[in-house]
Amino acid sequence: MNASDSGCQCGCSTMTAVTKAAEPCGCGCECCSTTAKSTDQEIAELKELRQSVDRRLAELGQS
Repeated sequence: MNASDSGCQCGCSTMTAVTKAAEPCGCGCECCSTTAKSTDQEIAELKELRQSVDRRLAELGQS
């Protein structure tokens, strides 16, 4: 199975197929999402992602 077989563009479905994971992907990208998100939920997730990115960039800047 490759990513184009399932429509996944991030590779998550390929990893799931390789590892035979039983749980659904939780990465949050559009190609793995099975349900529509509310605008508020999507905004909250994006803000959390931004905080994680900012925190990691700060850690790398201190090296």
